[in-house]
Order: sequence, then structure tokens, then C-alpha cells
Amino acid sequence: MGCNVCTPVAGSSAGSDTYRGFLATTAHAHECALKALSGSVAHSKCRRWHVAFPARVLFRRTDFERLQFITVEQLALPVTRSGAWIVMEFPVYDTEPIAVPRGMLDALGLESVIESAYSAQNKIILLQIQDAAVLAALRPDFRALVASYDGINGVLVTAAPTDGTYDFHYRYFWPWAGTDEDPVTGGVQTFLAKYWGQRLFKTHLHAFQSSARTGWMSQELREDRVLLYGDAVIVLEGSLADNVTRIR
Repeated sequence: MGCNVCTPVAGSSAGSDTYRGFLATTAHAHECALKALSGSVAHSKCRRWHVAFPARVLFRRTDFERLQFITVEQLALPVTRSGAWIVMEFPVYDTEPIAVPRGMLDALGLESVIESAYSAQNKIILLQIQDAAVLAALRPDFRALVASYDGINGVLVTAAPTDGTYDFHYRYFWPWAGTDEDPVTGGVQTFLAKYWGQRLFKTHLHAFQSSARTGWMSQELREDRVLLYGDAVIVLEGSLADNVTRIR
């Protein structure tokens, strides 16, 4: 599938991450490819924002119905337009039980956990706790958290809700990658959606990320894929001029 043209389409930053996208037209009339060059994508921790933001820009400015993101690890992430929604397709990964040190729990401010698991593909430890209110109130010691474990990308803490609005709550801490907490994370659904889907016997799930900014997303499990339904809002637009006169 050859590319005819490759041009920048979007650039933005959030925290310590930088996103750059390049649009490449292909032999398929209604597809395009994007290469996302950021630390989080490169380490298979692609946040939903990295996909949804350029997808919203392209869906607004083109008649494409389907986009495809290609990460630096050559992982294909299809995105489609479905009415007002952006539907992002991620792979699904298994988790395995893991023992975590007391120092990690102390750094997070946790007395105990219900279950601890590990996503090898993402290098993320998952901790399930009892209370969603405790989850929202966590104020980790990030320096101690990094010192408690080597060789991982982050720790995800999750809990069942106290009401029926959402199926599960979660927060994602990743000071190992340079950012203490991600406010809204889509990439962790590669293992978190299956984790809760198996326990709740559901294929359609609604998740709430109880970070300070908060966020939510709907998910649909389909065998080895998970679909994330969401949107992105354009808050600022601009253009780069070809001819710029320097003012002294």
C-alpha cells in the first residue's frame, strides 16, 4: 500500500508528551495513515487523546470514514467515524497474577488490594481495590513509587463503583515515563476492559477515570479487539505561513 504524499496534519503537547502526525494518502480512497511519534505511543501506552485529537481534525476536514494510525512499533490502530462519535480500535491483552511489594502500596497510600495483575505487553501493574472513593482520594508519593519497582511503565489502580453509573473506575500513574498521572487514558483498555468484562460478564462497558480532571469512555469487547467510543474537541486552530518576514 504505497503512499503518494506525506504531510504534517497536527501538532500538540500535553505535559511532557509531544504529538506529531503525518497524513499519507494510500491506494484506498477512504483511508489514510498517521505516524504518531511520542513516548507513550512508542511504548504501547497510546493514550486515547493521541488518537482522538488528530482523528477529529481529519474527520472535520476530509471525507474519510476510516483512518489508521501506525505506531513506531508498527501497531495498526484503526479509527472510524460513527455519527458524532470517534470509534478507536485497540488490541486486547491478557493479564497475569503478580505479587507487589509493600513499598508500592505504601507509596500509593493503600492498606491492601483485592487483586494484583500484570500486563506484560504494556508493562503495567494493575491493582484492584475495594473503594472507588479511596481511589479518587489517592495522593501518591511518586518518588517512592518509582523506587518501589523497576522495569515497568506504570501502575493502574481500579475499583468497582458505588453506584450504577459506570462499570468501573480507574486511575493511571506513570512517573517512570516522566508524567505522574495521565488524566484520561485509552490505551490501558487493551487489558483493563477484558479484566472487568470477565468479572462482570459484560462486553459493553462504561469506564470512569477519577483523575483530578476526570474523564469517561464507553467500550465494546470483540474477541481480540476493544472498541473505544469517544470524541475530541478542537479549542484552537491556526496555520503556518510559508513566507514569514522576520521583524527585528
